[in-house]
Amino acid sequence: MLKKILLALFGVVSLFAVAIGGVGLVYAKPLIITGQNVAEVFEEPEYAEGLDTADAVLDYLAKHPEAFTLVFYSIGEGGQPIDPFSYRGEEPKTLASTMKIVVLAAYAREVVAGRLDPDAPVSIREWERWYLHGTDGAAHPGAMKELGIELDDSGIAVEDAKLALDDVARAMIRFSDNAATDVMVDRLGPEALRETAERLGLRGQEPIRPILGAFLALSNHDVPRTTDALTDELMALSPSDLAKREAGLIAKYATDWGDAERAFRAGGPMQSKIRNQMKLANLMPAGSATDYASIQARVATDTLIDAEVSAIMRRHLEWPMENAGPRQKFHAMGTKGGALAGVLTEATYYAPKTGDFAGKKRVVALFMNDMSLMPWVQLMQTFAGQNFMLEVATDRAFAARVAQTLGAP
Repeated sequence: MLKKILLALFGVVSLFAVAIGGVGLVYAKPLIITGQNVAEVFEEPEYAEGLDTADAVLDYLAKHPEAFTLVFYSIGEGGQPIDPFSYRGEEPKTLASTMKIVVLAAYAREVVAGRLDPDAPVSIREWERWYLHGTDGAAHPGAMKELGIELDDSGIAVEDAKLALDDVARAMIRFSDNAATDVMVDRLGPEALRETAERLGLRGQEPIRPILGAFLALSNHDVPRTTDALTDELMALSPSDLAKREAGLIAKYATDWGDAERAFRAGGPMQSKIRNQMKLANLMPAGSATDYASIQARVATDTLIDAEVSAIMRRHLEWPMENAGPRQKFHAMGTKGGALAGVLTEATYYAPKTGDFAGKKRVVALFMNDMSLMPWVQLMQTFAGQNFMLEVATDRAFAARVAQTLGAP
């Protein structure tokens, strides 16, 4: 166990794989965790040894009723819930990269309306203008490699090239590339994102902002450590003032200041206490498990706005189905998850081929926030949260036990 902790805390945590049908589903995790944080592990009052099964996750959730929201149900025609279970499902939680589902929905809506061309060219230089080394768990280099782009030692493209906007959308979902997300947010604009959230009936969704600004506010070469004082200062800002600060830093990143920032980041990961990161995670956009379960349920039934929008969503969200393992177990599976320090979120729809819910469609959204350090590290290592969701989606007895154990808040 100690070895796993040290592997998680030394250097930047990059990727973790979720084993489904023998195939790893890889999600990039935008974390900034360095060796200086190891001491924090041993100060942790809650040591989470053995948090490695679906049953253990259920026990953890029962003991931490304020730290999560959960929604699951079978999906009827039109995406309607059948026998729904909700534990604090309407309560907004920090989304981390799960918010990219809404960005994808806005993209799909604009494409179908003819306002965006999925084949529109995007230069690698435009894409990498949003890239901040060491903050996305190697997601961006992974996306570039899949596209056949040669990279230098720092993960930057050696030469410029033109790619399709739809390639950027795939990188945003398949690899959870933060820079790809910011390209999409920039191309869409705040009005398209706001209108999409309204069109989808999202009641708990906070405005989505470029991710680059959040990380620059957390630390940069002018303020290389996320100190307690900086944390308190950022936490005290109003949402509008925080957005202005982030926008100002994004503007600076496009100047010589950005060149200095990139050079500084290339020297190694930023030095930030995990506990400060855990506090600041609450400044990222929030949304509700109810909303995201509803989106996924409607995508699964081709009823998110219309069949064309849903088809674009499914094509990107169902990337796990490119692998043999998921194809053996599911007719369809669409997913997006995310993580920040102390935060793990995911919303997934399933169409199992066998088992209690064979021939039906199921959706599960589990949002965990404000986690203690050790349980968070343990779940990052064991992937038990994903196994918990899978059991809820496919095992009727386990789903009933979850509902009985957790009950109503």
